[in-house]
Amino acid sequence: MDIILAPHRVELFTASYHLSGELHMPGQPGVFINESAHLVFTLVGGLIQPLAQGAQTGRTKVTRCYAPKESIEVVGLPGIDMTDLALMPSTRRLTCFTETYVVRGDFHTGAESGPGDVFYFTAGPFFPATDVEIRAVKPAPAELGGTYPLAYVHRDAVRVLYSQDDQVV
Repeated sequence: MDIILAPHRVELFTASYHLSGELHMPGQPGVFINESAHLVFTLVGGLIQPLAQGAQTGRTKVTRCYAPKESIEVVGLPGIDMTDLALMPSTRRLTCFTETYVVRGDFHTGAESGPGDVFYFTAGPFFPATDVEIRAVKPAPAELGGTYPLAYVHRDAVRVLYSQDDQVV
């Protein structure tokens, strides 16, 4: 039996680089992204954009590039078909800060989980959010981020978070 790999357009956000391309995944993206047997993501038709101002290299197009999962702060899936995704039905509207990005979205979790428990309620290390907005914290050489129907945030990248309910307007 052959394993069918579905190509998904992704954007990988690390502390130093923004990577885009296709990630070929079997089955549900959340299962593949969290699979401990795969320590490296292979992007096909990739574009590597350094984030440092004045970087000695600019955008680099490659046929294939590799990103260790542990270096990825956020995985954005801009063109994902949300129809058959298996996400927990309860959500918490959170704003998460990593060293490099601000991520605002509806994080899927158990009904009894509070905002501080979202990244510890289930196994990870990547946790799904829908209706997501990603922005760079510091000035970057190119416009980064945007809105995504689905993104996965790496638990270890989160430095602070708050619930929309806790924001003082």
